[in-house]
Amino acid sequence: MSHASVRVVIADEQRLLRESLCALLDTEPGIEVVGQTGHVADLLTLVARTRPDLVVLDVQMVPADDREAIATRLLHGIPACRVLVLSMLEQPRLVQSLLDLGIHGYLHKSVGYGSVVDAVRAQRGHAPTRR
Repeated sequence: MSHASVRVVIADEQRLLRESLCALLDTEPGIEVVGQTGHVADLLTLVARTRPDLVVLDVQMVPADDREAIATRLLHGIPACRVLVLSMLEQPRLVQSLLDLGIHGYLHKSVGYGSVVDAVRAQRGHAPTRR
């Protein structure tokens, strides 16, 4: 990962949240938003094209049966990237399952903006985040 900035893709089907998060994160030093999508069908192509360091993913936009598969493809694909889940889902088994796969954090959407920024910046190689 680049030490100058964390290159980020935001994937969330809620357009207002996605666009707002992109606009806010893009103003933060050390963070560069390189893409966004509201459709899971576009996610892997976007990641291949933009080669982000991190995908901030709302797993709720992914069909339940595909959540682990998408996380695995992002984590082990070419290019491989880190995955930070930001979601309203409160399912401890899902969270643990995704952490076991290797995602780099799971944040509930009720956290504040500062927590999201801290979690994105922490993706330079620190321990998984769960809030």
